[in-house]
Amino acid sequence: MAFKKRVRSKKKHNPNGLYKSTWDMQAHKVALLGAGNKELADFFDIGESTLDRMLKNEPTFKEAVKEGRAIANANVAHAFYHRAIGYSHPDTTIISNQVKEYNEDGKLLRSYNKPLIIPTIKYYPPDGYSCQKWLALKDRQRWSETTNININSTVNQTLNITYLAEAITDPKQYTTKELNEVLELALKESTKEHGLANN
Repeated sequence: MAFKKRVRSKKKHNPNGLYKSTWDMQAHKVALLGAGNKELADFFDIGESTLDRMLKNEPTFKEAVKEGRAIANANVAHAFYHRAIGYSHPDTTIISNQVKEYNEDGKLLRSYNKPLIIPTIKYYPPDGYSCQKWLALKDRQRWSETTNININSTVNQTLNITYLAEAITDPKQYTTKELNEVLELALKESTKEHGLANN
């Protein structure tokens, strides 16, 4: 998210980033938009280090930013949760209804369109992707998107190269020896798969 820097004025420029109590409400509103520290610093036309000092030394400013971010996160979490489980809300449908007026003899006097407002309930079914994301965040052991595999020197089963590429999402969790064994197995499988094995 990009925030436009304030236009600097010679009279009102605040080179030292001296805190003003009026900044609390502004910081709260900008934090509600999801602004990080860089965006906040840009908004107030101060350096990030100055902003860090203000967050450390000005309790009301710090609280305003913290509360704004907490509300923003809560609102997003609330919306994401409802997207995952499905939700409904009252709505209205407006259709064009033709009205005809007749006199006592049954002769058509006039015909016109009048909007007809019908109360309805709009329903959004649960979204599978949102469900999976929510569960992966809340219960990683059971619902993690990645499956960790243990690799040791006694591996003697055939491993699918695609599965290996997907399973090892964080190479730092394995030793160099284990990664080399995986690479060797993957290369063997790849050469067998493409008929390139040495005779």
